[in-house]
Amino acid sequence: TTTTTTTTTTTTTTTTTTNGNAASKVVWGRESKPYDNTVLYQEEHNPKYYGKSTVAYNTKEKEEDDDSSSDDDEEEEEEMTPKTITTLPTPTTTTTTTTTHTVATHDPFHLLPEEILTLHIFSYLDVDYYAILSLVHPTWKSFTRTEGIYKLLCQRCYLNQSKKKALHVHRFQGSYRNMLYERPRVKTGSGLYIMKYSEVVKIQRDMWTEIPVGAVLENIYYRYMYFQEDSRVLYALTHTPPHEMIPRILRMKHTGEQTKSTVWGRYEVKGYDVTVWASHPWHDVKMEMKLIPDGVDGARGRFAAMSFEKHLSSGSGNFDEYWSNDLVEYKVPNEYFRFLRDWRL
Repeated sequence: TTTTTTTTTTTTTTTTTTNGNAASKVVWGRESKPYDNTVLYQEEHNPKYYGKSTVAYNTKEKEEDDDSSSDDDEEEEEEMTPKTITTLPTPTTTTTTTTTHTVATHDPFHLLPEEILTLHIFSYLDVDYYAILSLVHPTWKSFTRTEGIYKLLCQRCYLNQSKKKALHVHRFQGSYRNMLYERPRVKTGSGLYIMKYSEVVKIQRDMWTEIPVGAVLENIYYRYMYFQEDSRVLYALTHTPPHEMIPRILRMKHTGEQTKSTVWGRYEVKGYDVTVWASHPWHDVKMEMKLIPDGVDGARGRFAAMSFEKHLSSGSGNFDEYWSNDLVEYKVPNEYFRFLRDWRL
């Protein structure tokens, strides 16, 4: 039986060797040879063969079959030979395993003290960015959702905006978080307030009028208010739409420049009332708005909209209604200032 098994193995090896030598044969009257391995590997990269077994996979399966067949033969031979069973005493050994948990921190911010993160690095971000920081990592959430952080944010928002330089946290159940949510404030950074107004203008016809009869002339203009934390505001009255005006405002923010239609001014928040003062080369303007707590259509969110209440101008800069001699009051449009989010700002 042992001799027969060896012969069978030799025959299988010989067949494999014969197939591996790429013996030629005659097909349809001509001599042809099987593909070389390089050709087969190139064909495997063809998309029509995706999902099928590769040459390397087939070769691996064949080797495993050969190894399993040789192992089976060896097991048969071992069964035919007698074995002596000897029992040896098994020593008793006690093994103690200790598991150590190592936490790998790949975030470099974990190496910095909390004071440096909150008082220095995060202080360069706008207030609205803190809500995004809390979603980055659980550790960052602990930095941005504490009463100490809410106190810093309230100081940044209200001490410069309000007329009274005091927080009065006791009015909000002693919580700075409640103060940041409930106390009125304008949104600074990460966006700006925009009001779009359009009106139909009557066409004055004379000998130089080139507008055809029956045409309708519509006048569209925009008012922009870009508030800063240091009680400054960039005010613009122009016909330029937002997608063209925002890059200009971003450039003016970094350079501090201003144009005839876009000037720097100051603002103040008292309750829900917002007052803005701006100076043009020919006169000064004063605008009064009112914050809407829950916003309006197109601008949902806390204090994301303002109503236009009053618009005044004065050549001397005196806006006292009793003592000013050149005070002019304009009719305000029945539209809202809506906050437009833009993270470039």
